[in-house]
Amino acid sequence: MTDNKTNKHFDYIYKYVVIGEAGVGKTSLARQYVYNDYNDNYNTTIGVDFSCKTVFVEDTSVKIQIWDTAGQEAFRSIINTYFKDTIGVIIVIDDYTNEQLENIKYWQNEYYKKQIREPKNIYFMVVLNKLDSFHDKARFDLIQDYCDDNNIIFYGVSAKTGCNVNECFRKFTQYIYQQTKDSTVKINGIKKCTVELDKPKQLRYTCCKIV
Repeated sequence: MTDNKTNKHFDYIYKYVVIGEAGVGKTSLARQYVYNDYNDNYNTTIGVDFSCKTVFVEDTSVKIQIWDTAGQEAFRSIINTYFKDTIGVIIVIDDYTNEQLENIKYWQNEYYKKQIREPKNIYFMVVLNKLDSFHDKARFDLIQDYCDDNNIIFYGVSAKTGCNVNECFRKFTQYIYQQTKDSTVKINGIKKCTVELDKPKQLRYTCCKIV
């Protein structure tokens, strides 16, 4: 898969919603991926920020829409509205605390409740950010084991250094493409994922190992 930020023509639209607690680095992750940029002084996101990047998967162009949501508790109720037309949910954490584990479970449950009303498949990826300062291998393995047990793709990255940021988005997009490429419809000439699939098969994508 290759990137092309200037290509205005695309075959697929993938909408990714980035969620997680305030301060875990959601905006840094999105900006590092889209703009190859990092800044320690980002303002707190209010509501949602939006960015796009066009990539190629197997000679097929995919426009990735990244919806970077606010992490404050007060915004949780409105974030649910962003699930509409979403194909990928990226849950960003920066540690493996009980609070962040509950955050992962919360968003899974919110999706499953929505799925009852609007049956379709959304793929999840948990991203452990700030890997440049995370050195607890035991906790890293606990996160990975939890994701494996719950059919969630997991990556460890550093938005600050750029470590594995492109790789995690590339693998996530490739996986979704493989699962959905034969199950799309065209809307205004653009293929949008509107599929009804079973839960994704267990997938173990971990590019960072702490040693």
